[in-house]
Parts: sequence; structure tokens; C-alpha cells
Amino acid sequence: MEKQILSIKIENQNSIELNQLTLSLNALACQYDSFLRKSPDFDYHKSQRKLYLSKLENGSLIVELIPAVIPLLNEFNSIMEFGKYLKNIFDYFLGKTTNFSYSLTKKDCEEIIEFIEQSARDNGSNLSLNINGNNNTVVFPIVDLDCIKANAIQNNINKYSEKTSESPRIYFKELMYWANAGFVKNKINDKVIIEKIDKKPKKVIFQNEQDKIFSTTHNNKFPNKNWQDLGYIVDVEVSYIEDTPKEYKILKIYEDDTFDLD
Repeated sequence: MEKQILSIKIENQNSIELNQLTLSLNALACQYDSFLRKSPDFDYHKSQRKLYLSKLENGSLIVELIPAVIPLLNEFNSIMEFGKYLKNIFDYFLGKTTNFSYSLTKKDCEEIIEFIEQSARDNGSNLSLNINGNNNTVVFPIVDLDCIKANAIQNNINKYSEKTSESPRIYFKELMYWANAGFVKNKINDKVIIEKIDKKPKKVIFQNEQDKIFSTTHNNKFPNKNWQDLGYIVDVEVSYIEDTPKEYKILKIYEDDTFDLD
């Protein structure tokens, strides 16, 4: 399988400030992490959602980044898919396409702006971003930015960000289970886990009182099981703060699909 790396070439008229380069690369790494978390094709643990520096050349600054997880044959390649994500963003905010396939949060916007800040502030700059394969050949060109284009992208992303709110997102037919089996008598735990969204427990509320009663009382279909040991299939509205899930609102429980977690 052909290896694929994310290659960044920076040519600046002025010296590149180390702190700004660090901020830029960190913003790109955060975008990679965010992209993988949102993508249904990559069920990666946090430790696997990282980029590693594989080469740093001088002259024109060339940085090569590789993923923490190298895909097996026939698997989606995270670097290639991330490259497509970046290309769609840059093409859209440069006005090269009207087809925008992603929804960016305010945090996404801030990180993309930070990534190209070095190029935007230097009149003699040029930033090339590509996916390279074997023998360092370009297999997928992402973007080639000078100062003018970098500033244009930043301005357009800022306008987009001003219109962006952290709107709730709705997910359909996801597995939900109660986070803690150690329930105090007559007191219902108010946190559940929906692993597809976040593996950490989150506060839950119910749109319909009947759904709350169903998921917190004895289930006749499982006479020998406590209700907190069952799995529930739900439609859920998720509230976010800076792209982090904070609360679940259960819109519907599919009662017939309830099952024993064991």
C-alpha cells in the first residue's frame, strides 16, 4: 500500500517565528482530531487521533506529518480524507466551489484561521499543502496560498463564523445506556452514555415523560433484569459547547428495540 503523508511547504519573505509555527501546526493537529471525531468512518481512540512530525527540512520550510494509525488495505486513509476535508474548506472560502460538504463550528474556524496566520501576515509568503505518496510525489494537491489568498480565506471564514451558532445536532437510532448501575434508592441517575457521540457520561433530559418512565422502570420484556442494565435505541438532540457534547435530550425511545446489554 502506498504511504501517504501530509506535506507542508512554507516560503516566507521574513523569518518564520517559532511560536507562530507551533501555533499553526497545533491548530492543524486539532483540526485532524476534530475531523476524525466527527467522521463516521473513523472510530479512533483519542491517542490514535494524532499527527506526528516525520521530517523537517530547512531552506524553504518543509514539514511532513504522518497519522498515528496507518490504515490496512481497503480501509479509509485518514490522511487522504483529511486532505479532502481541507481542500473543500479552502476551495469554498476562496470562491472556487459553492459545494461545501461540512459544517464548521466556531472552534473549527478559529483553528483554520490560526493555521494559515503565518502566510496571511507575510507579504512574500507562499504555503503549499499536499498529500504525498511514495518517492515524495504529490498524489493529492490541497492548496497553494500566497498572502492575498490567505487573507481572503481568513476574512471569509470570519464572516462565516459570525453567522455560526453552536446549534444542537440530532442523531437517530443510537444506543443509549445508563452510566451508573449504583443507583440510590428512589433517586434516578441523570447521566447516560451514547458511545457513538461520546464515551463519557452526559446529563440527560427527556422530551416526553413517557420515555423517561419507560427507561427508568421495570421492563416486562426482561423480567430478570434491572432497567439500568438494558440498552435503549434513541433519537437524541445533543447540545454542544465549543464542539464538545454537554447534554442529551432524548426525543424518542424505540421501545421494541430495547435489549439486554449482557
